Amino acid sequence: MRKILRVDVGAGTATYEDLPEDLALFGGRALTSTLVAGEINPKADALGPDNIIVFAPGLLAGTTAPNSSRLSVGCKSPLTGGIKEANVGGQAAGRLGRLGVAAVVVQGDPQGKKYVLHLSREGARLDEGASFWGQGNYDTAAALRQKYGPKVATIQVGPAGEQGLRNSSVATTDPEGNPARHAGRGAWARSWGPGA
Repeated sequence: MRKILRVDVGAGTATYEDLPEDLALFGGRALTSTLVAGEINPKADALGPDNIIVFAPGLLAGTTAPNSSRLSVGCKSPLTGGIKEANVGGQAAGRLGRLGVAAVVVQGDPQGKKYVLHLSREGARLDEGASFWGQGNYDTAAALRQKYGPKVATIQVGPAGEQGLRNSSVATTDPEGNPARHAGRGAWARSWGPGA
């Protein structure tokens, strides 16, 4: 069964839960929008700690189906105030799909702490992320590959996302390890930092 990975950056935890049965046929945009609509108070500040950001691969991510490894990134948009989703290619969706991850939901107030979320077949954990902070996307991706191995796929924000700028994007790495794919168009990466 596919799982939801809940990451609470305030508590410093990353825990798996079963995907609810009524969401079993949801993936990508349908799953991000459903979770955002159901879990965020419509009056919440999009730049505040009550917003969440959801990363959800499509239902066929991680399979050999053509063009199936797309990743949806959703949250309450600071640009529109509504539910916003952006779709991006790269390697991350396929990796999440092969790990059985239906969605990663990041929430909470990191209170100045900086993390890297590391996922593998062994599980999920939050590692120290301050050493990756303040670098550009390409330098961050290179540093994450150096620490976690050359085949790692990353999802990350650069300095704009770290500063909480309203027009920042979420970058994913391409097959060569470059963070050249971007989820934009209103999706926003709160300053939770880079991730592997």
